[in-house]
Amino acid sequence: MKVFIRTLIITFILCVVYHFYSGSHLIDGNGQIKKAPPEPAQKTPQEKPVAKKQKTDLPVVNKGVYGVSQSHENSARICMISKTGDFIFVKRIKTTDKLEETIRLLLKGATKEEKSKGIYSEIPTNAKLFWVRETKDKIIVNLSSEFAEGGGTQTVMARINQLSKTVKAEKKDLPVYLYINGKIVEYIGGDGVYLEQPLN
Repeated sequence: MKVFIRTLIITFILCVVYHFYSGSHLIDGNGQIKKAPPEPAQKTPQEKPVAKKQKTDLPVVNKGVYGVSQSHENSARICMISKTGDFIFVKRIKTTDKLEETIRLLLKGATKEEKSKGIYSEIPTNAKLFWVRETKDKIIVNLSSEFAEGGGTQTVMARINQLSKTVKAEKKDLPVYLYINGKIVEYIGGDGVYLEQPLN
């Protein structure tokens, strides 16, 4: 009987001790049961915002004749001759809007690049422009005598066509008259070809 009572007392003490140590940390100073602290929320790894690529407008490069920008330039159409013998137009950059500059560009002949493609001019490179006179009803182009020298009839007439077509491309409605050394031309070239004026 004593053994039973002793066993019962020891069991009771163990239960009290167990209960004290297992639950005492859940009781606050006022004897109230503490609420278990909420479990820390697991942080969801956030994706870093991807910066939107801004559209970059590339500068537009406007290339003109032979790589020169024509945005602030005048251009002239110069009559040349193709390797097949046809009259064609090439472009040149002008610094002014004067017809005189256009004719000077014509007298310079074809460029190296054009020559490599078979484009040429029948106008002698030593021909010079003295002056250009423009009125409301006509244009007079005064050239040096070299313009009319050398070559046969076909060659000389090709020169006349180059000159008249170049002027007409810029001044469409005005008739063109050719002067050599200050005098109007009646016959031109070594063969003495009669030249009807105006040229166009």
